[in-house]
Amino acid sequence: MVRASIAAESDGCVRRVEIRGHAGMLQSGGDPVCAAVSVLAKAYALTLTEHPEHRVTGRIDRPGEFLLEIESIGDRGHAQAAGRVLLNGLESIQADQPDHAVIEIVNYTLGK
Repeated sequence: MVRASIAAESDGCVRRVEIRGHAGMLQSGGDPVCAAVSVLAKAYALTLTEHPEHRVTGRIDRPGEFLLEIESIGDRGHAQAAGRVLLNGLESIQADQPDHAVIEIVNYTLGK
């Protein structure tokens, strides 16, 4: 099961993305659910890191683990649009494959 935990502010700016697990549909490296989640997560990370006003940290410790934290948002409109694409994509995967992907969205409060 792929589990994605997304922390977002009330205006939709995503502040933290943590993705763990394997969907288990096919073997590692050939699973379409895992591939879709990976592409979304990496595209989101690249979209944020290429913007000079955002301060982003993250890591991929091993296959099936992804962590991204947005320490500072410079352009809120850009961050909101990127976050919406990520959330829409992950929610679509969950709707299509509920036995293989779980998306949790939590409220984020700065400083907590």
